[in-house]
Amino acid sequence: MVCLAFRTASFLMACAVLIGVGRSVWAAEVPKELQVPQAWIEGAKREGKVVVYGSDSPQNARDTRQAFNQRYPFITVEFTNAPTVVRFEKVLLTAKHGKPIADLVTAIGGSSAAYVDSGVLADLSNLPVWNSYPNENKLQGKYISGPFTRHWGLAYNTNLVARNEVPISWEDLLQPKWKGKVAVNSITRSVTFTPLWYAWGAERATKFLEGLLANGLQVRKEGADASVLLLAAGEFSLVITAAEYQVYEDQQKGIPVEWIALDPLPTTTGGLIGALKDAPHPNALRIYVNWLLSEEGQKAYSTVTRFFPIHPKLADMTPNFKDWSKRMAGKRKAIRTLEQEYEATKPGGSPLLEAWNRLVLKGL
Repeated sequence: MVCLAFRTASFLMACAVLIGVGRSVWAAEVPKELQVPQAWIEGAKREGKVVVYGSDSPQNARDTRQAFNQRYPFITVEFTNAPTVVRFEKVLLTAKHGKPIADLVTAIGGSSAAYVDSGVLADLSNLPVWNSYPNENKLQGKYISGPFTRHWGLAYNTNLVARNEVPISWEDLLQPKWKGKVAVNSITRSVTFTPLWYAWGAERATKFLEGLLANGLQVRKEGADASVLLLAAGEFSLVITAAEYQVYEDQQKGIPVEWIALDPLPTTTGGLIGALKDAPHPNALRIYVNWLLSEEGQKAYSTVTRFFPIHPKLADMTPNFKDWSKRMAGKRKAIRTLEQEYEATKPGGSPLLEAWNRLVLKGL
C-alpha cells in the first residue's frame, strides 16, 4: 500500500511538472508584450470584431488585418477609411453621447485636446505593451501615441527646381526667388509648425511664419497626399509639409518629386490612439491596440504601410529611402510629443494656435 501510494504520488508530481513545463513553453512562445489576460481573449471571442476608423488606405488596412489574424483569427477588423472631419468630429460626437460608432479612431492629432478633455477615451495603461514605450509617447499616464512615426520634410518638383537650388535650411525659404512658390497644406500647423514652435521657441517660430507669409506663402486647404500631387502638377515649386513615405511612393510611380530633411526635421507620431471608453467591443479593442503597438505588430504594420515604426526597438527600421542615413546626416529632429500635441490643440488656450490663426487664417 505504501509502495502504491508512493507511485501514485510520484505520478501526480510528474504530471504537475509536465503541466508546468507545458505552460512555460507556451509562455515562451508568446512574446511578453502579447501576453494579454485570458479574460480579454474570451471576451473578444464573444465580441467577434473590432471597429476601426482611420486614415490608412483600404489595401493597407486589409494587409494589416491579415497579419493581425495570424495571431488572433477570432477577431474581425472592420476598418473604415474616414476623412478628417469624421475622425475629428463625428466619432467624437457619438462618443460623447455614449454610443460611439467605432471602437478605435486613429490619426486624431489635430483633435487631441477635444478627445482627452471630453473624457471619452479609455485608459490604456494596463496594456502589456505599455511599459515598452517611453514617457514622450504617453499623456497623463493613461493615453499613448502611435502606431507610426512620420518625418515632415521639404518636397520639391524636380522639373521646376534644380538640385543645386534646393533650400538647405528653413531660412532659405524666405529668399525672394521663392516668392509665391512655397506652399503649406491643411496639416502644416499640426505636424510642422508645432514641432518647430517647441524646438525654436515662440519668438523665432512666429517671425519665421511671418516671413513666409510676407514672401507669398500659398496656404492650401488640401491634405498631405493631395498637396504632393499638386506639387508634381506644378501649382507650386516647394511644399514644406511632406512625409518621406508619400514622396517615396510617388517617386516609384515616376512622379517628378523629391524629399529632403531640413534641420531640425519635424517628427511626429501617428497621434493619439483614440481607444474609446464606451467601445462596443472593449476586449477586442484592447487586444488589437496592444498588438498594433507590439514589436510584432509594428513590424507587420511598417512592412504594409511603409511608415516608420514607433516601437523603440525598431528605431533603425527604414522602410523607404535606402539612403536614409545619408539624408539624415547631421540633422536633428524636432519631435512633437503627445503633451505638446495636446497643448497645441486646446481651443483658445494655446499661444501657438493663437499665432497660427492670427497670421495664417486671417482673411481666409
